[in-house]
Formats: sequence, structure tokens, C-alpha cells
Amino acid sequence: MKFFQSPKFRYGGLSVLFTLLFIALVILLNVVAGKLSDRYGGSADLSDNKLFTIEKSTDEYLSNLSGKVNIYITASEDDYVAQGIQYRQTAEIAKLFANHNNVTLKFVDYIKDPSFTTKFSTDLVPVTQNCIIIESEATGRFKVVKPAQYIKVRYFFNGQEISSSDAQAYSLYGMTPTVDYSAAAEQSFMSAFLSANSTENIRVAFTTGFGEGEYASSAGGVGRIYDKFDELLQTNAYTVEKLDFNVVRAVDDDIDWLVIFAPGVDYDAETLSFISTWLDKGGKNLIYVSSEGIKDLDNLNAFLSAKGLTVEDSVVFQTNKQYAYADAYGYNQILELPSGSEYAEGISDGTLMAMYGVNRVVTVSGDNATAIITSKDGAVPYPFNADENWNPANYTAGKLAVAAVSIGEAPGGKSRVFVFGGPNLFYQETLENTRLSNERLYLNIFNVISGREQTAAITPKSFSYATFTVTKAQANTLALVFCVALPLLITGVGIFMYIKRRYK
Repeated sequence: MKFFQSPKFRYGGLSVLFTLLFIALVILLNVVAGKLSDRYGGSADLSDNKLFTIEKSTDEYLSNLSGKVNIYITASEDDYVAQGIQYRQTAEIAKLFANHNNVTLKFVDYIKDPSFTTKFSTDLVPVTQNCIIIESEATGRFKVVKPAQYIKVRYFFNGQEISSSDAQAYSLYGMTPTVDYSAAAEQSFMSAFLSANSTENIRVAFTTGFGEGEYASSAGGVGRIYDKFDELLQTNAYTVEKLDFNVVRAVDDDIDWLVIFAPGVDYDAETLSFISTWLDKGGKNLIYVSSEGIKDLDNLNAFLSAKGLTVEDSVVFQTNKQYAYADAYGYNQILELPSGSEYAEGISDGTLMAMYGVNRVVTVSGDNATAIITSKDGAVPYPFNADENWNPANYTAGKLAVAAVSIGEAPGGKSRVFVFGGPNLFYQETLENTRLSNERLYLNIFNVISGREQTAAITPKSFSYATFTVTKAQANTLALVFCVALPLLITGVGIFMYIKRRYK
């Protein structure tokens, strides 16, 4: 009994008690912190370009989601994240989505349970390992997202982005392009959510049969200038299809948008009559993107002229060098929206551009046609047939339209015909440039007219910048604190407590 009453036991027992309480508190805090992290996503994103953070607009959309949506990843979680930062980032974005009330996330081992994907797999879109399935319980619809969609591979040569086929061609000639991997998980997830949850089907048909948007690929074969524009619409849950007028001699009544993109030859009168019949039903929208230098399109020109729209045989020449410049890849010009434009949301001044080419002048006439994109002040028309004596001083400089719309009334509602002065407004380099608003403008046009609000206009983030940068001075400071100062502090406190107790 004397031992239990001795100062040695009292002080020693108290020390042991405090130590045990401290350990228990640390364990409790760790458990609570883990639960909070699992529930609310308590990790910190230290990457330069916020690879592990979702946009505010995405968070708001998910917070207001009414129906339940399931996310399935066809791999075990350990195997999935072990494949590298691209897959780990995708898993983290999926978890951020699942932190919202109506979203669930489940990893399904495709190797052990291949039958799970049977109801989601089709001949057109087979489900394999590392696929992501977004399923809406409210609509019963789903969308499969492939790794190539949530991990973007981009190729660059001399600082300019090129296609994968061009990259292969360059490599054959010993000119190795730079490869960049970008995170597109948030963008592809949002696209899938919008598609799976949508109860509407807005159809957009790109016409073919008259050389629309064709160019000769350096790898051989024929490419389409509008591929990136096509992808943008699909990403935002528009149903995109091709309409070959060599095969189908009519326009389906259920098609909402028709796109004629830079035809290489003129349309015949019969085909234009099919388009007119479709427009006259009302509630239809036609987008015509003019060819950059082709002049002999008499039937198309007459069709547009009847709507109060004329694509001139001249291009916009900007005399104010503040708004235009030329480089090794072509002519670049800053454009603007007219004051009060209904398509201006999210677009700031100086962020609309035509890159690597020229735009034809678009003139409007009548009460139903108005300009929707113009040059900056200081532009003059440069005619196709200008000779060496052409002088911009002979013209009155001002703002010239490079895009316009004509609105007509019909029994089924308003029908619109949009005209754009050149394909370079839709080039891949223009749409993917994060400093520009061209992509936003086209989505605004489609969404305003289609009555949509939410979009998936989220720029992929490069994995090349996924770093946590610490300067040498910061590293030295951290080393001093954790390797010198903190151990000395703990040792000093220990010595102080020992001396205090030893001589008390």
C-alpha cells in the first residue's frame, strides 16, 4: 500500500495516465478526421492547375441534382489508381462527384465480374476494363466514358497542336512531336451526366456530299475541319449525326439544327429546296460556314440573299494593328460581339478571335437580319480581285460583320439562318485556346436557342503541371523546423520536466 501512496507512483502514474489519454485523443481525432474526409472530401489540392478540384459550376449542378445517378468504374480501386496519376486523378474526381447526396460511386472489378457490364455494353460502345459508366435512375439512361475520353492525348509540333494522324506522319519522317496528357475527367463526367439525365433529344446534323469542311491530311486521306466543333456539341449532350445528301434527299422533321460547313462545291437547287421546306416548318436552325476562298457558289449565295444575308467576295482587313497580327501560321484578328448580344454571357472583351486565316465580309439587309460578330473598329474590305495598287486608305474604316443571323417566322415558331464568314472561327486551335471565348460563344448560341442552361465547357488540365512547387528557401525552412527546431523543443521540454520533478 505504501508504494501506491508514494510520490514515485503518483507522479509516474499521472505521467502514464496523461500519455494514454494523449494517445487515445490522437486516435480519436484521426478516426474523426478520416470519417469527415470520407464524407466531405477533406484533402487539399496542391497541384499547380488544381487537377483534383472541380469547378464551382459543376459543384452547383451536382448539389441541385434531383434524381439519383450512379458512377461505376470497371476496375478494382487498387488496380485502377495503380496505373498512374491519370487514373488516380480520375478516381479522385469521381469521389468529389460522389460527395454529393444523389451521386454514388462503385468500383466493379471487370476481371472478376465481367457480367456486371452486360446491360451497359453494346456493339457500338463495348464496355471494357477502365471504362466509366454514368447511370441515371430517374431517366433509365446511361453513358459509357472510355479512357480516351477522360484522358486526352494531344500532340504539338513547333508549339502548334496537330492531329494524331499528323503526329504519326511527322514521326515517320523523324520529326518527333511533343505529347501532352490532359485530365478531362470532369468534362467527360459532366457530359455524361447531362446526357444521362436529359429527357430531350436535340439533333444536330452536319451535311455531307458537297465537300463540306474537307482538307487533305498530311497522313493521307481526308479530314474534317469541323471535328472539334462536332466534339464540342457532343460533349454538351447534343445528338450529332451526318446527313449525306447523296443518299438522303430530304431533311428529317425531327432534326433541330443543320450545319453546312465550308462546302467545296455549290449546292444544287433541289437540295436547297429540301432545306427551305425544313426551315419553313418553324423552330429550325441552320448554320452556314462559308468557304474561305471559293467564289462560285451561286445557288447557295442566292438562297442566303433571300434571307437578307450576303457572303461577299472580300475579306476583313484590319488596319488597326492593335487588333490584328500575322505569324508563321496565318492571319489573326480580334473580334467582338455587338452591344446587347443575347449570346454574350461569360465572354469578355478581346477574347473572340479568328486565327490562322481570313474571314469573308458578311453584309445584312432587311429587318430580319442582324450581325452577331463583327471586327473591331478600323476594318476595311479586301476584295478577292484586288491588285497591287489596292490601298486601304481608299475605304472608310469601321466595323465589318463576320457573322450574322436572319430570323423568320413560321407556324412552328422562329427559324434562324446563321452565316459565319470563315471556317477559321471554328479551328481546333481556336476552340481549345483557354484565353479565347469562341467555344463559349457557340455553346451560348446553341443553349440560348435550345433553352438549355448547363454546359460541360470545362477545359482539360494538363498533367505536365501537376506539381507541388517548393522553393529551396522553403525546403530549408521546413528542414530546420522538423529536423532541428521541433526535436530540440521536445528534448528541452523533457529535460525541463525531468529536472523539475527530480529536485522537487
